[in-house]
Amino acid sequence: MTRIREEEGVPQGTCLGPILFLYYINDITTDIKSQMRLFADDALIYRPFLSVSDHHILQNDLHTLEQWANTWNMRFNPCKCYILSMKKAGVKSAIFYTLRGQVLESVTNNPYLGVIFSDDLSFSTHVRQVCAKASRILGFLRRNLRNCPQKLRELAYTSMCRSVLEYASPICDPYLQRDIDSLERIQRKAARFTTRDFRQRSSVTAMMRNLQWEPLAERRTKARKQE
Repeated sequence: MTRIREEEGVPQGTCLGPILFLYYINDITTDIKSQMRLFADDALIYRPFLSVSDHHILQNDLHTLEQWANTWNMRFNPCKCYILSMKKAGVKSAIFYTLRGQVLESVTNNPYLGVIFSDDLSFSTHVRQVCAKASRILGFLRRNLRNCPQKLRELAYTSMCRSVLEYASPICDPYLQRDIDSLERIQRKAARFTTRDFRQRSSVTAMMRNLQWEPLAERRTKARKQE
C-alpha cells in the first residue's frame, strides 16, 4: 500500500488504496439513465416505474453496468445482487431482471447502510432487528455494570444502546404504534437498569422524568426537524 509523505499535504500514514479504488470506479455511472448511489464497494441503482418503458430502461442500465465491468476486467456477482420492488399498496412488479445471464433474486426486504428497507415501505423488519440488537446490548450492560454508579450506567446506555435505537432515525421513523412501542419498551427497561429499580409497583415514567429522558418518539421528531 503506497503512502504519501506528510510534507506533501497528506497526513503521514494515509493509504492510497481507497482513493485509487474510487478513481477506478469513478466512471461507473456513465451512460446510466437511472439513479445510482455508490458507497464503498456497494452500488444501488433505482428509478420510479411510471410505464413499461421504465422497466426496459432499468434492464438496459444493468447491461451497461455489465459492459463497464467487462471493459475494466471486473465481474459482478449476480448471487449477491437483489431486486427490491417497493410499493405502498397493490400488486408488486413481476418483471424479472438479469445480470450476466442470471435472473436476479427478488426480495421483500434488504439492508442498505444499516437500514432494512421493505417492499411495503414500512420499517417493521428494521425495528425488530434493532430492538433485538439493543436488547442484547442492554442485557450485557445489566450483567456487567450492575454495581457501577448510576451515572456510569446511564452513560453506557446512551452511548451503546440508545445509539443503536436511534441510528438513522430521521429516515426509519416508524409510523405503526406497535413498532413505536417496541422501541420505547427498550428505553423503559433501560430506565429500570439505570436506577436499579425493578419493583413492579415503581413508575417507569417517573424514573424517566427524574433521569430527564425524553421518549424516543419525541427525540426522533426533533431529529427530523434538524435535518
